Amino acid sequence: MKALLSLGILCVVAVIALSGCVPATSTLWDDYRLYPNHKAYAIGNNEKAGAAWGQKTPKEAIHLALNYCKTSGGINCRVIDINNSPHKQQHRVNNEEKTMVSAATGFFVSEQTLVTAYHAISFSNNDKGVPPPCDSLAIRHGQSTFDAELVGADALNDIALLKTTGVKHNIAQLREDLRPQKGEPIMAFGYPFSSLLSDEAKITDGIINSTSGYYNDTRLLQISAPVQPGNSGGPLIDKSGAVAGIVLQSLSPAYTSYSSGEITIPQNVNFAIKSSLLIDFLIQFNISYELQNNSNTYTPIDIASEAGKYTAKVICYQEL
Repeated sequence: MKALLSLGILCVVAVIALSGCVPATSTLWDDYRLYPNHKAYAIGNNEKAGAAWGQKTPKEAIHLALNYCKTSGGINCRVIDINNSPHKQQHRVNNEEKTMVSAATGFFVSEQTLVTAYHAISFSNNDKGVPPPCDSLAIRHGQSTFDAELVGADALNDIALLKTTGVKHNIAQLREDLRPQKGEPIMAFGYPFSSLLSDEAKITDGIINSTSGYYNDTRLLQISAPVQPGNSGGPLIDKSGAVAGIVLQSLSPAYTSYSSGEITIPQNVNFAIKSSLLIDFLIQFNISYELQNNSNTYTPIDIASEAGKYTAKVICYQEL
């Protein structure tokens, strides 16, 4: 361990022990906290973890921790602790101080109800000794932060339903034509790398590469619009301004190598859940929604302006 420390690098661990490495994710979490200099701890929603310490800057520690998590096969890896202190963004929830540990994206489908990706707010590793990312939720929209609660979920299709109180919000219009076309232009809107980049939402553009996802999963769209950690749960928008899906994740290079046997890095391979699944989900939970039925084409400037009215940052908090 000391030899690894002197190099500023810690080997990655999953749930099982690796030769010469710490034996469990929980041990990695405990050991990580002990070392000096800049350090970061990252974990993916499939329980893969990575940590780095002894770096010259926090940015270098974050980069290495994310890289170790991803190269071990992590999916949607995110930094949940920096220098033994989770992201220093605090919020009072139910009269208790909370600290932000991760962020995703969501969008309103009714005035006080929004959807996001289920994996972005619920990890399955609570029995591994690693703190869960969310013991409370909040929504950041514009300059205001609102408490939120999980009121419905479809873990299989990776959709979660959150409810807020107080202010009424603008609503996204969902795509009426549920037949996405290969080659169709689309845009992703959300809050990637919210702890590193600016606070405003970002827009990226691309096309629908395929109307099915990995292993021919017909629930998914493969898209070329770049997405990053933090985009999960955000709207995938077509040229008419309608929401055509929910952004989920990028294809992990480590997972690609493991599955295909090829040592290669996938080039901008990203996925979104189709809006038809979202509509079925909303019907199941008796949530009203609006459909976009016009055939107009809007510029990315117009689409970004409109998306900003109904898209919000979803924040996970832990007790201090």
